[in-house]
Amino acid sequence: MIAIRMAALAGLVFVACSAGRDTAQERSRYGGPEAADSLFYHIERTPCFGRCPAYTIDLYRSGYAVYEGRSNVELSGRHTTRFGPRTLEEILEEAERIGLFTMQDKYDAQVTDLPTTHLHVVSGDRDKTILARYHVPATLKAFTIHVDSLLLQADWRIEER
Repeated sequence: MIAIRMAALAGLVFVACSAGRDTAQERSRYGGPEAADSLFYHIERTPCFGRCPAYTIDLYRSGYAVYEGRSNVELSGRHTTRFGPRTLEEILEEAERIGLFTMQDKYDAQVTDLPTTHLHVVSGDRDKTILARYHVPATLKAFTIHVDSLLLQADWRIEER
């Protein structure tokens, strides 16, 4: 009887420990070691003197996302939605494919009429912030357009305040 109890206890400990390992792997893949729902992806597109869309999207590693539309956008105001792990994985795979974590931190010039894209991606101990306004590499432009299309097609719900 004692042997059965010991085997059951060992099984419970094994299951509990192996479940924690998956969480740690996700934490190192989609964010830093801090709180469970830390920022994974942030994009801000700023206005220009024309009709440039201005908005921000924050995507957290839990899949929770916040969209704030400011001007020249279909969705104005604050909206929220959720994404599955596959969406985060697709974003991260594309970021790694284009070498995002080794790109310059700033693509800029003193041109005030151009819209600016602020980008921030966190994966494990990699934390990349890029200001992109002028002479932006084509791969980075394509990356942000791809991720925008992926995220903006979601079912965004107006946030109740």
